[in-house]
Amino acid sequence: MEIFNLICFLTLVENGHFYKAADELYISQSALSRHIQSLEKELNVKLIIRTPAGVELSDAGRAFIPYAKTITQEHSRMMNAVAELKGSRRRTLNIYAFSYLTAYGLQSMLAEFENDNPDIALNIVETETDICLDMLAEDPGAVAITYDPMEPDPVCSDRIELAADHITVIARYDSDLASCQEISMRALKNRRIQIFSRESSPFLNSFLSAQCQRFDLVPDEKAGMWYTTLSGVISRYNTVSLLPSKIAELAKSPDVRIIPVYDAQPLSVVVSVHRGGEGGSREALRFLDFARRFDRA
Repeated sequence: MEIFNLICFLTLVENGHFYKAADELYISQSALSRHIQSLEKELNVKLIIRTPAGVELSDAGRAFIPYAKTITQEHSRMMNAVAELKGSRRRTLNIYAFSYLTAYGLQSMLAEFENDNPDIALNIVETETDICLDMLAEDPGAVAITYDPMEPDPVCSDRIELAADHITVIARYDSDLASCQEISMRALKNRRIQIFSRESSPFLNSFLSAQCQRFDLVPDEKAGMWYTTLSGVISRYNTVSLLPSKIAELAKSPDVRIIPVYDAQPLSVVVSVHRGGEGGSREALRFLDFARRFDRA
């Protein structure tokens, strides 16, 4: 039985709503739902009942609460006792991460790592991909979670793919593109294409500009544009925008449609450790091994 599944269940019971519990756990609502379903499948019983007002417990759910609390509390005591027996003090692992951890469902991985490794405290610094790699160069014992720069990096000794993504077009709901199941980059010819400016997101600006250049397209960089304001910009000015699909989902609204682009270059999210010494600190290598085995389904 996965301890994190029990933590998800108890957090959901305490908060009464999936969105509140997901925020507290730093995971997406869909990830939280999968953890609850996994627990229910293992127990072969329904624990949670969704209602318009939030969630309610089934009879089995109410009966399960004290056992779930006992198991999680005893697990915590066990991990602390083992750490003390090893004579270890809690060490800090710096993780330099891009700003889209939640979009790619990676907060759950970080939470589970801390739960499984009570002797390591994660210090997460969110910034841009390029800055993350620069910080990793200066901090050999750290870890970086970024978009894959897709170029050999003298700093990184090992990279593991955490998530794959593809480029999408975001268009107005009444656009001629809105009914398409997928499109080519060539379909954007003679259209005003909005992308994040270099100031807003250097890596995505560079990556998406390169995609446009492959098809002789000239994007418009709107300073200050972010996914939270994207739908409004597209609706008001009848433009289109290019974004990785996971970030596009954050901008989803009834006013826009998200359309996959089949001939744009895909991109991926990776975790990297430093090349120096034996390839990073012991804590960094433990995180890398955990990331390699982590089930992101």
